Amino acid sequence: MKISIAIMAHPDRTVQAVALYNKVAQYPFVSPHIIWDQQNSEWHTGRRALAYGIGKADVHVVLQDDAIINEYFFTNLEKALTAAPLRTCVSLYTGTVRPFNDRVTKAVATAKDGSWLSGYLLFWGVAIALPTDHIEPLLEFCDTDEDPYDTRIGKFYFGNMMRVLYTNPSLVDHDDDIGSLIEGRTDLPQGRRVARNMIATDVDWTKQITEI
Repeated sequence: MKISIAIMAHPDRTVQAVALYNKVAQYPFVSPHIIWDQQNSEWHTGRRALAYGIGKADVHVVLQDDAIINEYFFTNLEKALTAAPLRTCVSLYTGTVRPFNDRVTKAVATAKDGSWLSGYLLFWGVAIALPTDHIEPLLEFCDTDEDPYDTRIGKFYFGNMMRVLYTNPSLVDHDDDIGSLIEGRTDLPQGRRVARNMIATDVDWTKQITEI
């Protein structure tokens, strides 16, 4: 399986973006690249990061500049995508705080490592993987929407009656210490925005699904 990768990055996070790029560049991704924010617009940057994968590989991964990966990222990514029970958008991160905290907590507690959570939307945009032949129709749909980056993507899959999958455990964590560039996302009263179950070993991936 050929996997391409792009990093959505804001100039205010140059240190984090370059450090993340240096890590992913060690793995056999196709054409890893940083896509820099040019208009202080999450969608403008996300759109270009998604479009970067067109025609390059079988699956395209987009990481945001506050994603954290470890040494188990690539091998589990490749195995997970090969084992995925649906050909759809895959979130590599299941977070805390929002949304549906009780439902997500219950799903993570129920699901076994190496399995999948399934939701009707994309709840977090920290790290996603999607088939590259989905990108062009996805962008055509999302360009007509006004919602945030992750919500637009989720609405595309919902509208096409495809569930979004979430790896369990998460293959990336979220750096909550650097705060959010989106107003209202920093210092939330509910707690820190981090992965609920971060990958810490090589996992045998199955096709088992737990609904959120």
